[in-house]
Amino acid sequence: MTIRISKKNLIFRFAARTSRNTMLERPIWIVELEEKGVVGIGECAPIFGLSLETEENLLKAFQSLINNPIDWKNDLDFCRSHSALSMALETALADLNSGGLGHPFFNAVEHSAIPINGLVWMDEIDAMYNQAKEKIASGFSTIKLKVGAHSFSEERELIESLRREFPPDKITIRLDANGAWSASQAISNLRELQPLHIHSIEQPLNAAELETLRDLCAMNLIPVALDESLIGNFSMGQKAELLQFVQPQYIILKPSLHGGFSGCNEWIDIAEPLGIQWWATSALESSIGLNAIARWVLSKKISVPQGLGTGSLFTNNFKSPWSVENGQLIYGQSADMPIIWEE
Repeated sequence: MTIRISKKNLIFRFAARTSRNTMLERPIWIVELEEKGVVGIGECAPIFGLSLETEENLLKAFQSLINNPIDWKNDLDFCRSHSALSMALETALADLNSGGLGHPFFNAVEHSAIPINGLVWMDEIDAMYNQAKEKIASGFSTIKLKVGAHSFSEERELIESLRREFPPDKITIRLDANGAWSASQAISNLRELQPLHIHSIEQPLNAAELETLRDLCAMNLIPVALDESLIGNFSMGQKAELLQFVQPQYIILKPSLHGGFSGCNEWIDIAEPLGIQWWATSALESSIGLNAIARWVLSKKISVPQGLGTGSLFTNNFKSPWSVENGQLIYGQSADMPIIWEE
């Protein structure tokens, strides 16, 4: 087997803000596995500063893979601590095994559909309100608001304004704080938001504040979803210990951050018997990674809208077989049509 790895910088159409930082571009690496003339493609898309990977140790792992491709194929634990690389290799291998047609994990058929939430990026409050209205007008019944960068009173007023126009039986509202609140802020803020019928609050506290997160989950003022807190837990024992201790209502699965697809499968296997629900969210991958995550999600039994898209955030991307229509991610090519990745 031959392995080729190439770097690409994706450029955002706008300054993508969260409570943590502002992004203008992000690096990804395209991983190609070739065997007997068939090529499988995957994407390695770490978020430096959030992922455990650093660029230095990632480049070392790339070199090891190129030097020993067969060793990796026979030992999928090679990059266990490299979530983004694990996702890339699993995708490329699955694509290779399906004939290199861009069909990893699940052979989606035309008009396959995945319900998704409409993401409202951090911006000025008026702009966020307009973003939300646009998402709802385009057919989304679930919207997700990034919070934690403005004063809480401004963000509460934004949510109240949306609720006055769109009651809970019309629109579901999810929030994502990216760990921006302190423990006292989180309790106070969630109490104030409770009458507004919020579906869930994603990572209200810093990822490492597990005892306080456990207490917040037990209070159940608003259901809590863990995301960043999952990073760095690789063994089944670590994952089970975390979920049994914190008992969140939801977990958010990102293959690029949470151990690749095999790691996310483990999270699901542990969470479901505990009554913990999940949904998948992309981590700003290109169309290659998004296609893989969407196909993986299609192979699961899903009960709530997912956090996926088409990669339209970027001015430069690969061609995608997916489009968004009425709050759903729709596969628009017949299953036997090979996907040609073009910029």
